[in-house]
Amino acid sequence: MRQGNDSGATINDILIAAAAGAIRAYLLTRNDAVEQDHLNVAVPFNLRPLDQPIKTLGNQFGLVIVPLPVGKHSAASRLESVCQAMRELKNSYQPQVFYGLLGVLGKGPAVMEQTALEVLSQKASLVMTNVPGPKHPLYLAGSRMIQPMFWVPQSGNVGVGLSILSYHDTVQFGVVADKHLIPDPDMLITFLVNP
Repeated sequence: MRQGNDSGATINDILIAAAAGAIRAYLLTRNDAVEQDHLNVAVPFNLRPLDQPIKTLGNQFGLVIVPLPVGKHSAASRLESVCQAMRELKNSYQPQVFYGLLGVLGKGPAVMEQTALEVLSQKASLVMTNVPGPKHPLYLAGSRMIQPMFWVPQSGNVGVGLSILSYHDTVQFGVVADKHLIPDPDMLITFLVNP
């Protein structure tokens, strides 16, 4: 992952910190008190080596719980908090354990795998994923693709999903939300793109 600034933060760290700031601003705009220091967010964690070619189909990721520092007032303190949390996660076994657990449960009855996902979803307030897309433009039938789209998968009782997709030196944010939790998702997107 490329470095985002001189502090050693990755682009991923900066995008997660920006999401924390946008959610904080959204809550304050709606006159919701930001009483918690953080919200727990479930984040897929890539386990496939980035420096090796992909030889098999399928996803290889674990799921981790990341504390999203919505209680921090400044952008710098949110970034510092995210960097620290991501460093700790990268050195933990949490992603591999979850990947192995899903692999084992995936071989059993579907209800076992679904139960594991629901238990994990009870520990998170939202799901967020950051997908690094192609760094060069893609073409289909001779036409250049302007911007691909995707939505973060939802499971269990998690009612908010935030997707981040990079493509050809741009970043796209997407929000999927239960209308009772976020009745105006466009406002949240506004805070994401105009912090």
